[in-house]
Amino acid sequence: MTVKLAGAALLTAAGWLLGWNHVRGLKRRARLLRAICDALGLFRDELSVLRAPLPVIYAKLRERPFFRLLALSNAEGMQTEALWRRAAGTLELAPEERETLSALGAYIGRYDAARQAEEIEDARRRLSRCAAALEQEIAARAKNFPGLGAALAAMAAAMLF
Repeated sequence: MTVKLAGAALLTAAGWLLGWNHVRGLKRRARLLRAICDALGLFRDELSVLRAPLPVIYAKLRERPFFRLLALSNAEGMQTEALWRRAAGTLELAPEERETLSALGAYIGRYDAARQAEEIEDARRRLSRCAAALEQEIAARAKNFPGLGAALAAMAAAMLF
């Protein structure tokens, strides 16, 4: 009987930890989106105001999450669109967020500075809205996920008795 109770307690704790880990992943994604939005703002300024070459901008923004990947991949001599798509594909983002970010590669280096700045700002606004929606979801449901995981695990433990 004691072993069954210990097993039920461990199963319940594992369910709680799964829910807690899900919340941590959502928070990490929200922080990543905010960091990318900030980096895109700097990128837009460098590109439109200073009109620096792309490799120089990538090197300057190398410490930023997304641009670290761009700087490393740029050394391989890839096309800009493929470079952005590859870098966006490595991030832990939702498909819509990833597509918003990777679609910028089609504009970077192809259009005039004003059009590029406009597209970057548009993507930055969309990603910022995604981050705000994610933060609202976290605020509304953060306490539910661990509890739900623990409750489901407790029900599973009860069925095993």
